[in-house]
Amino acid sequence: MTITLNGLIHEGKTPIAVPAFRIGLSLNKGITDPDNAAAIATITRSFIEHFGDAIGFVAINKSGSRPARLTQPTAAKMKKVDELINEGLSEKMGLRLYGPDTGPLGAPAGPFLSVHQQWTTQTILELALPWDHPSAMMLADHVDQAIRSAHVRVGFMGYGFFCAPVGGLEDRYLPPAHERFRAASLGRWAYNSEIFVWDKAVEGWTGPYRPGLPDMGWRTYVGDPFRERLKDPANDLDPSVVIEQTDRMTVVTAGPQPIWGDVNAGEDISAYRAAYSYLLPAMADRSVLRSILGGAGSSPQRADVIDSYLDRFA
Repeated sequence: MTITLNGLIHEGKTPIAVPAFRIGLSLNKGITDPDNAAAIATITRSFIEHFGDAIGFVAINKSGSRPARLTQPTAAKMKKVDELINEGLSEKMGLRLYGPDTGPLGAPAGPFLSVHQQWTTQTILELALPWDHPSAMMLADHVDQAIRSAHVRVGFMGYGFFCAPVGGLEDRYLPPAHERFRAASLGRWAYNSEIFVWDKAVEGWTGPYRPGLPDMGWRTYVGDPFRERLKDPANDLDPSVVIEQTDRMTVVTAGPQPIWGDVNAGEDISAYRAAYSYLLPAMADRSVLRSILGGAGSSPQRADVIDSYLDRFA
């Protein structure tokens, strides 16, 4: 596997993922909850403000019963998007904004925003931004400010690799990238909500498990019911790790800026290790993480790769 910051290539094929600043959030309560709706509207407006010129496709799911068709971002379509932002999405609606299909992945990808209601009690929000774009961190700050008034269950933001949302299972080939980029988030966990919301059916192949955080990032958000597992930080906690307590969540930031943890560049990941040590009690059980993040059950070799990724901060 060849890894460069131009993309991640598997077995000599075209890139299956590109470097990105990734944001993933699961919100307790539905998409129409006033606090959630206000945060979603603020984030979506900020995304369009900073990356609107790069939107190549729009998908609006009106029924929730089948995938929405991708359409061009015409003036009429973007007016409809603006109306949805102002009026708020209904329980069965979803919105996706994609970048063009002319990038390395050859499919609509980033900059990317997706929001939809998973169940009546869960809303999923995902963004992927060009990691080195000057507006990426500005938008990240806007997201951080907005979601602090929402009902966050779990969330993260930081560097990672991003697969085309319209692709197949390419994300299963991502974990080996951690051997060089140790701080990169590689799991596409927003589509596997059983990690952080218990699902009886999943126990059929994982055995009994306890849900929790699916991963951590440069900044990690821990809401109810998982924040109660966190203990007081150790007295010798790395001083570059910032832990904030709000009425609704615990926010853990590993250092002043996100990093890749690039082994070749000698990047120090001690802040990420310290943050992981603090967050570990809130993590989901290893059994469900191994099963969901890349098919660890397919072979002993594959299981070793997944375990190595999950243990990268241990």
